[in-house]
Amino acid sequence: MTADAAPPAGFRVGGVRPEAAVRAFELGYEGRDLAPGRPGDDFSWQHVAVGSGPVSLVSCRFGASLRGTVRPPDDYVAAWFSTGGGVVDVGRAEVGVRSGEPFAFPSDREFTFDYDAYRLNLLHLDRRWLAWYASVRDGREPTPIRLRHDRALGGDQRTAWRKATATLAEVLLGSGTATALAVADATAVAADTLLDVFAEPAGGSGGAGAAAGPGVSPALVARRFRLDAAVQYIEAHADRPISAVDVAEAIGVSARVLQSTFQQQLGHTPTAHLRGVRLQRAHDELAALDGRPGETVGAVARRWGFAHLGRFSERYAREFGERPSDTLGGPRTP
Repeated sequence: MTADAAPPAGFRVGGVRPEAAVRAFELGYEGRDLAPGRPGDDFSWQHVAVGSGPVSLVSCRFGASLRGTVRPPDDYVAAWFSTGGGVVDVGRAEVGVRSGEPFAFPSDREFTFDYDAYRLNLLHLDRRWLAWYASVRDGREPTPIRLRHDRALGGDQRTAWRKATATLAEVLLGSGTATALAVADATAVAADTLLDVFAEPAGGSGGAGAAAGPGVSPALVARRFRLDAAVQYIEAHADRPISAVDVAEAIGVSARVLQSTFQQQLGHTPTAHLRGVRLQRAHDELAALDGRPGETVGAVARRWGFAHLGRFSERYAREFGERPSDTLGGPRTP
């Protein structure tokens, strides 16, 4: 069940009438009892969304305070204010949120919010898809996920969140050049980050955060067999929008077991291995083009799932000791 990589789709709505914004909230978030504050003469609002498959990014702007009760119907949602702030879960487990602080929406019930005038960014992940993704990643039966809206993130967690959402935004908001590989990879990273920082660990054996003791560690032969199978799958499918979860599912283990196997045997993660294979394929393609007119480094990078050309070029130079444009230009003579 690979993340679908349909071309990003989206919508943009907005205006200068608070009642229209209230209707948009009611439709998009099952809102009720929505009460905007007194709007100024320059009041405006806007909702912009872009998404592909199970993931979407939403940006909201509202030029006055807003209070009400909502329940996201089909998605798990995490958000962060770029301006403004407010209180989440008013009257229950209240949490004050300031600009720049990521937070999750309560995932198992409706909740009341009270926001100042704001700009708010939201990450939406489809409920059924994320439950499946988490079950394969963590080696357990699919169960509903509970996001902790009262969890304050540490510095490393905030950094991971910003990197994941920035990469996803680059892919979804790019100029239509993102490949299925890039979309799937960015979606998986966003899902991993949301689960790692906001999801309550699954209980029971094999759940998130469970660790296998030394008495149940697989034998070296079994680990090597799993590694070989995973590497062969990655080599055969590197040109497709697969993630580490897809590799684990294909060879019949959890993503955590796969992660442990790669770290123990190769010293890096399955995701790093997949990106390394794709980097090598990009190098081979650039070398084969040998300066052919009409081909560009950017086009090759995108074909292999590297959406950010600058980061691609930096990693390429570290790996191969030359710039991708030098490889594309063909052999150089003294």
